[in-house]
Amino acid sequence: AIGPLLLRYTLLHRSMLCDPAPLSSKRILIHHGVGGLGNQMQGLVSSLLLAVLTDRALVTTHTSGGCNFLGELFAPGGGNGGSAAVIQTTLTPSLARALWLGHVPRVSFGDVTDPLRLPGLACDDLSSGRYDTVIALEVHTGEYLAPLFELGHFREKMRHLGLDRGRWFQPFARYLFRPSAVVQKAMTTDSTIRCDVGVH
Repeated sequence: AIGPLLLRYTLLHRSMLCDPAPLSSKRILIHHGVGGLGNQMQGLVSSLLLAVLTDRALVTTHTSGGCNFLGELFAPGGGNGGSAAVIQTTLTPSLARALWLGHVPRVSFGDVTDPLRLPGLACDDLSSGRYDTVIALEVHTGEYLAPLFELGHFREKMRHLGLDRGRWFQPFARYLFRPSAVVQKAMTTDSTIRCDVGVH
């Protein structure tokens, strides 16, 4: 069930970001990564889950916290297969300008100085009508936020979508993260070295 769900999300994501329609008709989730590699990965996967649950296109700055391992280790998105991630999540300069200069309705959870201040994610029903006019939701986190969704307002929706606890994280992570060319080369080299050592 997760495969078709991510396929539907891919189509939604691409149509949301590629459609020349006005920004006012789009719904976006902006992820600001915090912490080291592990924190950034689990935070980004959590934000993908939230984006899927709220039908928003996920974009990310990959910069908060001064750590940009993700861009070095994983291939950029937007490919239709192969080594590239399925979706392009990097916040483009044109979209950033439209968001920051257009004074669009925005709600932020957490901030750079205190990313753990995320009570709204636990208390607010982000799928309710009160957020329909909010174009951009911003999440600053390096935390695994799934328990907030599994036990909160998204509990029934997660069950309906087949996102059982403990079974969705790996497919979502594989969907987002594909090894970059540098990492693939290192993996191939390492594999060859191991074989050579084994032969001798």
